[in-house]
Amino acid sequence: MAHVLIANDDKVIANMAMSALIDAGHACGWLDGAKDLLGVLRWRRPDVLVLDENLPEAHLAMFFRELRQSGRYENLSVIMLVGDESRRAVHGMDAAIVKPFSSLLLLEEVERLLRTDSPQAYRSALSSYVSQVASRWQDGPDSPRPRSRVCTA
Repeated sequence: MAHVLIANDDKVIANMAMSALIDAGHACGWLDGAKDLLGVLRWRRPDVLVLDENLPEAHLAMFFRELRQSGRYENLSVIMLVGDESRRAVHGMDAAIVKPFSSLLLLEEVERLLRTDSPQAYRSALSSYVSQVASRWQDGPDSPRPRSRVCTA
């Protein structure tokens, strides 16, 4: 079971998405605007965020920059609901679904992002690996110093 947060001002789309996700066994929350989005994210980090491109009060470019630069949300999987095909590659989201869409397509995208080969899991695993490697190379009083080699021709 995953926790999915839906931010969409269209109640019909939000209800359809929530019904499909709840029927599939996921827990869902819904916001109808961007005003409280960051506050809700701070309170409860979802596994997947489904975000409408035309969300009122949203400055999506600034929102995504802040989201991806923060330590807590840089790995958050985001599905953007977009109005047309040309908007699919905007803002650095993990997936985009063109409206109108089927609930089956939404479920497939959520499940894809939740699998271990998802961007979120990949970034998390990479971050963990880099932290482990970095901790081995920290300079401490007992850490061996590498020897310098001078090459002469």
